[in-house]
Amino acid sequence: MEDPLGVLRTLAKSNYYQTIYGSCKETGLKIFENTTDLTFIQLWFLSFLSIYSVLNMDVAIGDAPEKVLEDVIYEDAYLHFKKKSGQKDYKKKQDQLKNPQRISKNKNEVETAPKSKWLFKRAKD
Repeated sequence: MEDPLGVLRTLAKSNYYQTIYGSCKETGLKIFENTTDLTFIQLWFLSFLSIYSVLNMDVAIGDAPEKVLEDVIYEDAYLHFKKKSGQKDYKKKQDQLKNPQRISKNKNEVETAPKSKWLFKRAKD
């Protein structure tokens, strides 16, 4: 007996279902007859469609090598890496917002940018 999630992954990865998924996102077409009260299998299938849409986009724009799509282990590893690196980037951006810095003309020196505040006043009538 074949793994049902493996079958869903294979279907979701196919060009046929990726095309349908992309069209549904753009035009609002329905993938399933039922639009509410989705089954467990339908939810998993939608999840895999979304995952493979992201993977295909990353391969297309060059963020991931095409080899990622050769094996389920590579796919999962890449998604895990992307999630972890995304969290690090998010934390780094938050730290930069809290402590903005700029590099001076001398590349070895880092200056702290002055903090500015906005002051809103109403015009006097």
